[in-house]
Amino acid sequence: MHPELKNEVLINEYLDACFGPAAGPMRQYYNRLALLTEAGNKPYFETPASLIPWLNSEFYTQVNAWLDEAETLCHGKENARYLWHVQLERVPVDSGMLHLWHRYAESPAWKGRKEDVLRRYEKNKRMLIQTWATTVDAWVKSGAGAIDGELAALRLEPPARFADRNANLRLVGTGAPASQRVEDATAAGGQARRLGHGKPSDHRFPFVMKVHDDVAARDF
Repeated sequence: MHPELKNEVLINEYLDACFGPAAGPMRQYYNRLALLTEAGNKPYFETPASLIPWLNSEFYTQVNAWLDEAETLCHGKENARYLWHVQLERVPVDSGMLHLWHRYAESPAWKGRKEDVLRRYEKNKRMLIQTWATTVDAWVKSGAGAIDGELAALRLEPPARFADRNANLRLVGTGAPASQRVEDATAAGGQARRLGHGKPSDHRFPFVMKVHDDVAARDF
């Protein structure tokens, strides 16, 4: 421990070690993120993304420009580990973009790019998941299945009656046991979760659904 060292020294040391030639644009990204989170009047990690006003099209456009520049600066085999670190940093950025895509889909910097961002997100997130596990079995248990459900949900288009609403569509079967997921052509996404475990009497179970309101922080 070296409490006498200044924050700026430690931050620069970390950025240089982690991102090498890309430390410049990554520092700009860090500065923007630190400024916005510190200026906010709500706890960042406890506030849903939909309620954070600065997570907007302009923010993501600028951050992606810095990340693109960082990747370009990490060309060559000698910079492979720095490129890997930059790509992992793209995971939360792309996740935020994709889960808020319905807000900004028509803006010039976003229009027509969703599938490209989805492919990049999947590649980098699968790479991130592999860093959590040491065996294939652990990798599967620690997120491979979950990301399949997430990607399926992100690729769904909301039903027409919800097109102008500020609501995210989630795949109802995500996280459910395979025995409870069934194909359903009438459901959004073509999949539904059935009650019980397939017994003839299961249709008698009461239907229970929860709706969460981010603004009011209430469940119904």
